[in-house]
Amino acid sequence: MVVQNLGTPWQRVVLSVCRSLHDIALRCLFSSIKVYFFTEDLAKDLTNNTERYEILEALATRSYELLERCCVDPTFASIVRDLTVVEYMERSTLGVFEKKTLTRALKATQSLRTLTFIPHGVLDTVRLCEYIPPSVENLTLPYAHCPDALYSTIEYVKSYTNVLLVPYVGENGTDVNEIIGSSWGWVDNIPFNHLEFADNIRHVTSRAEEFKDIPIRILDQLVSLELCFDTCTNWSRAPDLAFILRHATVLQDLRLSADVRPTVMHALPDYSADPRCVPSLRSFAVHTVPCRFIFATFKEKHMGYITRFLSGRATLTRLFLGIDNIPNKRSWLPRVLPDLLRSLPALRVLGLGEIALRQDGWERVADALPLELEALAVCWGTRHQDPENPLNDVSTFELPYLHPMLDRLEHMPRLAFLHLFCKDSTIKFDPEQLVQSLPALRTLALRRSVWDVERVQALEDYPTGESDAIFAEGVLSPTVIRTALAPVIREAELPTEAEVTPTGEGTELHGMPPQTRDSPYAILVKWNPWKVRAFGEADFSSSDHAWLFRMSILAIYTV
Repeated sequence: MVVQNLGTPWQRVVLSVCRSLHDIALRCLFSSIKVYFFTEDLAKDLTNNTERYEILEALATRSYELLERCCVDPTFASIVRDLTVVEYMERSTLGVFEKKTLTRALKATQSLRTLTFIPHGVLDTVRLCEYIPPSVENLTLPYAHCPDALYSTIEYVKSYTNVLLVPYVGENGTDVNEIIGSSWGWVDNIPFNHLEFADNIRHVTSRAEEFKDIPIRILDQLVSLELCFDTCTNWSRAPDLAFILRHATVLQDLRLSADVRPTVMHALPDYSADPRCVPSLRSFAVHTVPCRFIFATFKEKHMGYITRFLSGRATLTRLFLGIDNIPNKRSWLPRVLPDLLRSLPALRVLGLGEIALRQDGWERVADALPLELEALAVCWGTRHQDPENPLNDVSTFELPYLHPMLDRLEHMPRLAFLHLFCKDSTIKFDPEQLVQSLPALRTLALRRSVWDVERVQALEDYPTGESDAIFAEGVLSPTVIRTALAPVIREAELPTEAEVTPTGEGTELHGMPPQTRDSPYAILVKWNPWKVRAFGEADFSSSDHAWLFRMSILAIYTV
């Protein structure tokens, strides 16, 4: 238990202590691995580092070493439970050796539970899928390839409990290709729904209209459901959400995303009138994208459907609200949010997207935030359309507006994850100052930058030195700060022993004032672009943090 609860840097140190601890640390460090296949022309957006070629070479080498170790070491292969494959390659002979190595590794990892493919473009999953171990329960594929892949391995589908059809980041790093998944294929020109064959399926992300005819036996066992709507949705085939919720009696996670029309909200039942409707709901998310059609505009009554569906749910711990198509964006949230949050006593994870507030609105929203929150994500804009002249934008935000919320965060003793995203890139936040004032913070995200936060009583307690493992984790340059309000130490790397000079009262660093041991240090370890591109649940200290980051990233990329 001790080794499992250590941070990753310390687990790497434990590898060299003794054989028994080595085996425990090995399971902790390598139960989840990522491998990267790329060509330099397509991988240019994986990193903006000036040492790009060295980094790409290190990633490629590390990826090969991990796969080769799986192939030749059965003990190592048996500890791998989660494999993510990131492919930034053209469909050519350049990928033959990589794919052959991957298929060998898939054959060897017979304890694999989760398999995720994140491609740059077209990925030949059909050939790879025939080597997927029968042990796989969670399969994540790019939406365009899922039908063929599942059909080609239909004998395995019965064992899957989680089939996700996920978005992936475009090559410029700021767009997400269609976030719509499809669970349908065609057999002899007859529509064929692969979910019909997934007897054990528990978690589904699917295009909304293609979820219409799902059997009740599937609904009865669903634990997680995400319905994605697109502008081409045939609304005559849109699923009856009320029917789904009535029969999904064990559903715990419901997400509605993309081009969600207001009419969908009509189907959300009033929880106070029908408490038997999804009684175990643990998380709810709705994220809409901008739409130019007037019939896609949300009104106050539609927000009322959402609040009546959620209010009073004692089991709800996660909530994400990102409503874009609403004319009075500056007023609805301050009116609705306080009463809603007061009615959710178990809420610990909250995401707010598409915010556009006046100063008094920010104050009301800040006052409404529960002090028990453990994770928070906020995305807001700084300008809105002038109602008198729709062609003009007017400013709606100044940095002091956010001060009440930042003050509120300092009174949240359990806040371990924070993501702040302002659409105006000129609005800057200092990560060091945020970490200083939030002692429980484990992960900090500002716009598209992410930091892990490690805390130590003394600087020499933190393991120093680079290794290939650092490249594999997507971190390169830790930043050392004091958690007390002391001057920030800005260094590209942690200081070496020669740079740390012991003093009578503490440690003196690079000419900075002496630091006392009773004020712990915080180590900010920034994720590099390739880690953000391919983040997974294993990259976070909590599955709740991964859930919230995914929802907030979708909200960011699709604006």
